[in-house]
Amino acid sequence: MGHARALLSLEKEHVQLELVREILSHGLSVRATERRVSELSKPAKPTLVAKRENPNVTSVREEIQRKLGTKVEIKEKSAGKGEIRIQYFSTADLTRIVDLLKNI
Repeated sequence: MGHARALLSLEKEHVQLELVREILSHGLSVRATERRVSELSKPAKPTLVAKRENPNVTSVREEIQRKLGTKVEIKEKSAGKGEIRIQYFSTADLTRIVDLLKNI
């Protein structure tokens, strides 16, 4: 009876039937069934859509990466503003990158 009460709170019949199969195959208790119903009732979290990088920014990022020999990220913010992140892997690598930047 407890299982049935929990199942009735699911709106879609196919979801109810899937959960019935799960209850039978795994021997779920009423409490476990109620938890599963709660999980299934939660609205799906919206997926983040990856922003497409501006082709001009992509070109600049790739050029900087080639010249510095390391990973570079460019984050665009509003009104033509942003930031550039240059990755280094050791103190020697940092020194090498700084020397390259001084010569630009």
